[in-house]
Amino acid sequence: MKNRKILSLILTICMVLSLVPMVAYAEEVVINGDPINVKVKDYSVDKSSISVDLFVIFRNKETGEEQPREGIDTITPENVTVGTFKTVKTNAIEEAKTKLNEWLERMRQNNPDVQFTVVGDMVVEGDDAEFDNRTYAMIDDEASGSRYMQINGDYGYTGSYSVTMTVEVQAVGDYSIIEGTNGVWTQNSDKTLTFRANGDFSKFTGVKVDGTLIDAKNYTAVSGSTVVTLKAEYLQTLSVGTHKLTIVYTDGECSTNFEVKAASELTKPTEGDKSYTTSPQTGDNSRMLLWVALLFVSGAGVIGTAVYGIRKKRAERFVKEMFRNRRRRGKLAAACCIEPVHGIDRTAGIRIITKIVFFIISADFSGTAGRMRCRMARAIGIRHRFHKGSSQNRSTAVYWH
Repeated sequence: MKNRKILSLILTICMVLSLVPMVAYAEEVVINGDPINVKVKDYSVDKSSISVDLFVIFRNKETGEEQPREGIDTITPENVTVGTFKTVKTNAIEEAKTKLNEWLERMRQNNPDVQFTVVGDMVVEGDDAEFDNRTYAMIDDEASGSRYMQINGDYGYTGSYSVTMTVEVQAVGDYSIIEGTNGVWTQNSDKTLTFRANGDFSKFTGVKVDGTLIDAKNYTAVSGSTVVTLKAEYLQTLSVGTHKLTIVYTDGECSTNFEVKAASELTKPTEGDKSYTTSPQTGDNSRMLLWVALLFVSGAGVIGTAVYGIRKKRAERFVKEMFRNRRRRGKLAAACCIEPVHGIDRTAGIRIITKIVFFIISADFSGTAGRMRCRMARAIGIRHRFHKGSSQNRSTAVYWH
């Protein structure tokens, strides 16, 4: 009886021990919606993936015709898993947009004669899906006398997207700065800088200085064709040196340089400069005018002296000839109210009568004074005649008769 109890106990222990490995290695697996506790060996692979294609559509601004440009680039991130899929997808799309902008900038540099303008925002299209190709199989392990579930296959998420940028293209207009090129402005000046471009004012969009668009309050822009004036308040904020001004149109732009000088520097306007800046006078011009004036005055003095000397000698010659003739000397003395004739000292007489004769022959014979000169001339026996010419430019020839 005792042996039977012992045998029964041993059998019970064996049955319990046989059940222990199954419980120790049990794992809950969901198959067809039903959970099953079983030992699992998982050989499946997470094959989640993302691809983002980059596209550009060129649109002719004049005709509206569109031409797709494919094969720009494709982004395929690595190490994508089910847990990181959403984050990696967002980053990949942003990277695609950045690459499109970089590609467009290279196109602008390589094609300076073409204007590229992005139309609207970039368009993101695509979708993602979940897939599960795993297989489940129960395997009997004869060596251990246990069973387990083996999982094979792949699973995960897959996403396929495209980012498209539409670019409007047009040949760049032949614009240029026609007035105000290479202008100069001096600090602390209240003057402005004015530039004129040959573009249509209806296409004007803004002004750049050193490659950056400036606020419209810093300049004025009017038509004719396009006249842009930088205000003194804005120019005062610029550093000393050379700067670049660009007038921007819807289909192109044109540029020129201008210089900001320190207040202590002298400013010399250049050809085409419309800044109306003034330069201090050096005094050279005024000195030249003084020398010219002195030259004219000196010449007039020399000529006047020569004419005076010629006329005086002529008068003296006439007086000396007259003094040789007693009758003519008496007439002259009577005409000049000189009494007595024989009491006049010869030297004093010559001096007085010379002045009278010089008075007679030194001017024209027109008007009241002219008639008086004629009477005096006839009294002393002097004839006169005029050379041809205007009344202002006549010269008198006097001779004895």
